[in-house]
Amino acid sequence: MRAARNRGFRAVSGRAIGDWTGGACRAAFVALTCGCTLAGFFLPPHALANGRYPAAQQVIEDPRDSRHLIVRATYGLLVTRDAGTSWSLICEEAVGYGSNQDPVLGLFGNGNLMAGLFGGLALAPEDGCSWSLAPGGVSDMEIIDVTVDPGQRVHGLALATRQQPDRSFRHRLWQSRDNGALWQELGPGLPAELDLLPTAFDAAPSDRGRIYISALDRSGSKFQGVLLRSDDRAANWSVLPVPHTGLFGIPYLSAVAPADPNTVYVRVHGPGQDRLLVSSNGGRDWQSVLEGKAVMAGFALSPDGSELAIGFGLPPRPRNIDCERLGIWKASTRDLVFRKVFGGVVQCLTWTRRGLYACLSERAHGFELGLSEDGGQRFKPLMKLRSVKGLACPLP
Repeated sequence: MRAARNRGFRAVSGRAIGDWTGGACRAAFVALTCGCTLAGFFLPPHALANGRYPAAQQVIEDPRDSRHLIVRATYGLLVTRDAGTSWSLICEEAVGYGSNQDPVLGLFGNGNLMAGLFGGLALAPEDGCSWSLAPGGVSDMEIIDVTVDPGQRVHGLALATRQQPDRSFRHRLWQSRDNGALWQELGPGLPAELDLLPTAFDAAPSDRGRIYISALDRSGSKFQGVLLRSDDRAANWSVLPVPHTGLFGIPYLSAVAPADPNTVYVRVHGPGQDRLLVSSNGGRDWQSVLEGKAVMAGFALSPDGSELAIGFGLPPRPRNIDCERLGIWKASTRDLVFRKVFGGVVQCLTWTRRGLYACLSERAHGFELGLSEDGGQRFKPLMKLRSVKGLACPLP
């Protein structure tokens, strides 16, 4: 459903993965982040209570009004309605999560927001205040991923999981056809004979019945990365192995090509390096097209699907990082030959008709969020930490 996956890697079933310590890029990392105390000085007091370094992680542009942006950061949600001239903060507590969570966001056609939490699917009206959990069975499930259909923005999907009394997990897709007001189960659920840890999902924009889910399967003697594919909107599933993946190479579905339901992009996150895999036949065969000893934190397809941008960044505690990989790499989706167009630490990418948004490092570039109108070579600053002037919503 999305032409661009604009978030980085997330925990699997609530547990963080892929952590590094020490490293060759330590000096570079310290140079970029040693000013966290100074940077934090400009944040609202509630943001200072979060122990993580302030960083933007996901960007959503309102398709009704490109001046309206929503950014998920490590200290809450940031909102602007004037294209970045002013920003306000929605605290984590107002949404219903804590500082150890990075909820995936979705924006419906009427402006309703949804956030996938460990404890349910949170919903709010357009102003981003008055958050509540979605009614029904999805309310007490852990939400792994969410999406909104860009063609029919009243439609949304959520991938959710719940631990059973026997300590197994039950994974289900849920759908809404009314801007998130009501949610119903979609299909009978994922194959019960597999012991799955889903990581991400997406639906093909050009084929309503085609849905993909990336996951780890631990039903065998070792973890195996798999791609689940449904051709009949979650009624039945095929399970396809993703080569050279497992506990130390976790697959994350990143996108389905806008005009071809058989072209699928998967990022593989591991302790040594990250890789980008592409399948042109619905997940039966895979080609590795880009890899690097850094975190592949940004992924974005151009709105027409003709170009692909990848952003490399740093893990929380870098080790053996290839500093030359850091930045933005672009390729035509026809040949997938990548070239570096921008250097820096990238935390997220989003590509809309307005341009390419990037979450960057203020210590390195002077701003946290930028917009490029030339495909990623130059960025106009949209947000600095000191731009956040106050709370959008009062604390509960």
